[in-house]
Parts: sequence; structure tokens; C-alpha cells
Amino acid sequence: MTVKERLHKFVDEMSDEEAATTLERLAARRTDSLARLLDAAPPDDEPLTPEEADAIQQGYDELDAGHGISLADLRRELG
Repeated sequence: MTVKERLHKFVDEMSDEEAATTLERLAARRTDSLARLLDAAPPDDEPLTPEEADAIQQGYDELDAGHGISLADLRRELG
């Protein structure tokens, strides 16, 4: 399956609301110079420090333990 075929399948499975939001975001990225700059930036290839690796693992452990909130809840809280 080609990338475009996978994309079509993904879009077909979206709700109208998800599709509208995605379309808005894609359109904004075309005109947002910062987004284009970040998209073109090279990947961060510096190794993690032990402290950074520990902090990342702690975050995953907290999520696995059921701590945290969903994106929808965060949006409601911040909105």
C-alpha cells in the first residue's frame, strides 16, 4: 500500500470533525513560516543525558500507572 493509499484510508476513517480540524492544521502549516522552519530542521541527534533519560522514563511510568489526563480533559481545563 502506498503512502497516499494509507493516507486516503486514514482520512476515510475520520469523523467530519476530525477531518475539518486536520484540514485546518494542514492549511495553517502551509502559511506558518515557523512551522515550515521547524519541519525543515534537522533531527535532534544529541544523545540524552542520564538525567533526561530518567525523566522520560519517569513520565512513561506515571502514564503506565494511570496518572495524567487526556488531551480532551487538558483542553477543557485550559479552555
